[in-house]
Amino acid sequence: MNSIEDSDVRNVLEIIRSAEVEDLVDVEWAFQPNMWSMANFGTSFDNLVISCSFNKKRCDQRNFTVVFTPTHGKCYTFNYAGKTSKSEVRNAISTQRYGWSSGLQLYMQLDLNQMINVLNKDFGVRVVVHDPREPPYVAEYGMSIRPGDSTALQIEKYQINRLGEPWGKCLKSGNHLPFFKNSNFPYSQLGCRRDCQNFYIKQRCSCVKRSLLPPSFTRPSKKKLDSICNFTHPMQRYCADEVVELIENETIRCNCFQACSENVYYTSLSASAINNKYFHLVKSANTIVRFDNGTYKTSHQSNRGSDQINENGSAIPSPKEQANQSLVVLHAQQHCLEGSWQGFAECIVVFVATLLAKYASPFRHH
Repeated sequence: MNSIEDSDVRNVLEIIRSAEVEDLVDVEWAFQPNMWSMANFGTSFDNLVISCSFNKKRCDQRNFTVVFTPTHGKCYTFNYAGKTSKSEVRNAISTQRYGWSSGLQLYMQLDLNQMINVLNKDFGVRVVVHDPREPPYVAEYGMSIRPGDSTALQIEKYQINRLGEPWGKCLKSGNHLPFFKNSNFPYSQLGCRRDCQNFYIKQRCSCVKRSLLPPSFTRPSKKKLDSICNFTHPMQRYCADEVVELIENETIRCNCFQACSENVYYTSLSASAINNKYFHLVKSANTIVRFDNGTYKTSHQSNRGSDQINENGSAIPSPKEQANQSLVVLHAQQHCLEGSWQGFAECIVVFVATLLAKYASPFRHH
């Protein structure tokens, strides 16, 4: 290794060779761009989305909220109804319809030529379905969808109400917990456990683990960036991993019980190959130009093999359910590498859609 003059290349090779598993999952943190780059170099909404419709009516960027996630960068969520940095609260739109032809449909393009294919395990889309008032946890709940497919996402929602004491333990909120009392989001067991881990990592290691930071509706501040553990330093990495292990084996107790009331979403995917000729015909018809000599020509170039993904969600309705829930749309940022691998190239951001709906009846659980 010492014979390799370029230090960036040498460092990357050393990290790869130090991995304990063949797919590098234990060292993949090293190949992620920093959070600042991921937040500021994501693909814009207009460059990503070709067409957007909800219940066969046009939708646009105003229906989406930008959210910055620690591992997937800049994302877009559809029909978000929670609080943002401006303390704005939107009403979630809903639908009485269900079935494959209703809901949200998005057509997107992905130019693989703009992506760095080194150190990317795959190319595609990451979509998360979640409550409209809660943040999207992409790493834990994200589903991967392949470019070039027409993908349908079917969703069923259940509202779970747990009985609590004396039949079991559940939490209505986490305000009494030292690490959750200042949270901007409703209580969830996953959010509680993530905040708990970073709380004790910061206490013992004087830094926070990037992958455990909560999603945010503002770009990461310098203070937040400076607080992130530098995993190129073995001591910080081992310290953070040790704290996580202590929490998992309950040497350190977080007391993050399940929520007394929560919405749970069950999803199923189906896909078929997309017909590019169909979209070429539609685009040609919309851009046809007549010249003075009586000839016609389309004013657009070919789609250069760009990939479009259509997602249509559906739900099972119930006459007793109040239609105030939404599904979420996210795009996932593919990992790129800064340095001698052709410098820094913009990471392509792709995302998939979901739809809102009114679904299955609630039930009680204990």
